[in-house]
Amino acid sequence: MACDVDELDINPFFRALQAKFSDLYDQAQKKCYTICIPQSSTICESGINTDFAETHILKPSPYFKGELLTSHSQNPKSVTFEESGQYLTTGAGFASELRVKIISEELAYNKEYKQYRILILNQPLDPKFQKQTPAEGEEAGKRLHTALERVDQGVRLFSRNYMVLPDYLTDAASRLEDLCTDAVELCLRQADRKLASDLMWRDVLGAAVESYILGGVHEKVFEVVCTRFAEDDQYLVSKIQSQLQGISAKSLGIKSKFACPLPTAVAELKRLDDLTTPREQLYCLKSVIDNITAGITSHLARDNPPHLAALSQDEPCLTSDDLIPIMVSVIAQTSCPHLQSHVFYMENFVWASSAKDDLSYCLVTFKAAVQYILSTDFSHLPRKHVHKKQVSLDRQTSSGADRLSVTNGHRSHDRSPSPRYGYDSPCYTPSPRYSPVVTASAGSGSSTPAPSDRLDRQLSRISRALEQTSVGEGHGQKEQKVKSIFGAKYDVPVALEVAARSRTSPQLGDFLSSLQDDFMDQPFGKQA
Repeated sequence: MACDVDELDINPFFRALQAKFSDLYDQAQKKCYTICIPQSSTICESGINTDFAETHILKPSPYFKGELLTSHSQNPKSVTFEESGQYLTTGAGFASELRVKIISEELAYNKEYKQYRILILNQPLDPKFQKQTPAEGEEAGKRLHTALERVDQGVRLFSRNYMVLPDYLTDAASRLEDLCTDAVELCLRQADRKLASDLMWRDVLGAAVESYILGGVHEKVFEVVCTRFAEDDQYLVSKIQSQLQGISAKSLGIKSKFACPLPTAVAELKRLDDLTTPREQLYCLKSVIDNITAGITSHLARDNPPHLAALSQDEPCLTSDDLIPIMVSVIAQTSCPHLQSHVFYMENFVWASSAKDDLSYCLVTFKAAVQYILSTDFSHLPRKHVHKKQVSLDRQTSSGADRLSVTNGHRSHDRSPSPRYGYDSPCYTPSPRYSPVVTASAGSGSSTPAPSDRLDRQLSRISRALEQTSVGEGHGQKEQKVKSIFGAKYDVPVALEVAARSRTSPQLGDFLSSLQDDFMDQPFGKQA
């Protein structure tokens, strides 16, 4: 009996009965039903569900002596004992008749001290619950390989025989969708029955087959898509170059608290033209939005230290209305030549997805940003102008800090100005707080600071201290994680960006200003 007790102690189904299916187990004990426990080696823990439990809890049949019925509330299946008492035979309701050996029997007692039987079986009563052996797995792999060969044949026939025309792209999309549907059904027929009934696995299979087929026809299809939307793409490129360069964040409608450089989002969006399937492009858009969220979160954390953020009553929240103009500013900093083509491609050549999932939200946001650029006239908006004889130290420190990047685990500290993410960026507004003026002499090529009074000297000292401490902190800062707006499973790394804080100084006298602008950023005196 020792081996039987050990089997019950380690058996995943018996443990699941006591924990997950306790109601069924209590009912079986109370009514003295027969509980069948297949050996642990013959079942897979992930396949234990309510159907499994109801199939292996047997109650006496009210019609025939010696016959047992499964505990399904509807359409119970029949099981009979052989005369020898060593085997169970499945009957009506099962897909096929199966003879299952009883390895051993345990007698147990319920709360009323009535006996009920626990039978240890050499396999499950239904073959669909049986753990797949390596040989069966190899056979299933061969069947799937045969199915994929037929999918390859369908892709070759489409590429060789079907002519994709610009005015009939929806017909091409319909043909490819039918090809994907047939391929998924073929793979499901060749797959294991238990896998084929798993809805999550079916979704994964559909997305994989779709990407496999569209990756094979990408050059043929996307070239025609670009031909159809060539005028719109060219119009977008020229409009971005002529109207969106130099536009400030405020002019685009970006809230001042969200105005910050977003180089990682820009770099991610630049990858769009290198991706060969619309699903990859959707995930690229999702990564762009994640990097926007991470960059803004990091920016807000710098502007609101923890000891001050705890006192703030208003917690900043990035909404869809805020995200669209920020996406416009990110698009304006890329040189993507096929924006409208990508929108059409992702909108019409992705089928294995829901209209309410995260990828659809990303596509709607990107499409809204592109449409906003198409339909809005930006020519009347003011642009930034920089006086040739005055250069802000804040511009130098911020543009130099923006060039801090992480490459193979090391930071590069290039201090050269960065026109892309510096002062002229449409999503960055220079801070007036630390902006002492540097005056260039007319006859020299170099510039030297000229503090004329105590306030200028104090501000110059603060700017230099900030520049040194920002670089020093960058060496010791570890990469941190910020949660994606789509949930915990999409965590993304925060870009390690260093920039001066953006805060307006009050108009105070020399003495109060020197106290208020202390380089440790701690105000003195009684605070309201």
